[in-house]
Amino acid sequence: MGIYGYDWNKESRKREVNPIEADIVRQVFHKVATGERLVSIARQLNNRKVSTMTNKRWRSLTIRRMVRNTGYIGHTYFNSVLLSGLSPAIVSEDVFQAANVELNKIKVRTGRPKHDYLLRNHAFCSICGRPLVGHCLNGRYRYYQCSSARPCENNKKRCSARNIRADNLEATVWDKTKEVLSDLGIILSEIQRQLSEANNTQSLDTINIEIENLEKNLRNYELRRIHLLEALELGEFGKDEVLDRLNNIKRLRHEDELKLQGLKKLRNNITSLTDAKLKLGQLYDQVIENLENCTPEVKKLALDALDIKVYASNDKVEIQGVIPLELPTTGQTWASTFNCRYSYSKAKGYALAK
Repeated sequence: MGIYGYDWNKESRKREVNPIEADIVRQVFHKVATGERLVSIARQLNNRKVSTMTNKRWRSLTIRRMVRNTGYIGHTYFNSVLLSGLSPAIVSEDVFQAANVELNKIKVRTGRPKHDYLLRNHAFCSICGRPLVGHCLNGRYRYYQCSSARPCENNKKRCSARNIRADNLEATVWDKTKEVLSDLGIILSEIQRQLSEANNTQSLDTINIEIENLEKNLRNYELRRIHLLEALELGEFGKDEVLDRLNNIKRLRHEDELKLQGLKKLRNNITSLTDAKLKLGQLYDQVIENLENCTPEVKKLALDALDIKVYASNDKVEIQGVIPLELPTTGQTWASTFNCRYSYSKAKGYALAK
């Protein structure tokens, strides 16, 4: 029966107003009724070290639930039945209605963005490393914004990154991506060559079997170690002999861990190559003849296939794209890897840094 703003009286089995918490409730309702954002209200309460009932931080959802609760105007319901006299009112019905009218004005996201952002899931803040998210000002100007720079009730220290014009950033990234795509035929041929070389050395099925055996061995090493310690306790082996055997187990275990790490890397590389070949093969006919007029959908497929990662701030951009053509089984490899830094100035726009 607990609700913020009240204390529960066990004897009368009714709520009693908690003066300190009730004052916070009235402040919240007033701020919401006057149009203040929920995230701003929550942040203010957190900065003031005001605790919730569970001694946790205030969130937008906490504020929303409070404003929706009719208990604060003395109307408490249980299974749609009004329990009269259970809760004395803390706010007036006029304030309650005004706050809820403002709450209803807050737009709920439908899941489909109103504006399109080419670099969604590919762009990151070069200052803090957090993802960049699309943001539109005045319904016209598209920007990318660091997700940790956006208003949030629980951000103790927000990122200092400023907004980045989406058109400029997307054009820069797509220009570099086109350079790689212009050699798509060469890339596909090299992927096929390295896949053939890898499969001639070890098939994926063989690698999976070896990985399973090594993982089993590693589990057995721990059992052997435990049995040796038990044998030492029982006096079945001398201390020196047990230490020698434990050191041998440690050495074998380390060797198998290195083998396992190498095989998993090899498996991941082969899987990545296969995935890149499939994605780039599907793109080939759509891209190779029409690089200058690709649709946004094809561009996004290309960014996914090339594993594009963009690290950007308002004054610099670093574009990384790696097609995984480096396999442990090959002596000398060719890699289509690009990693370019761009500088930006308002006068000159983006330019390749010297």
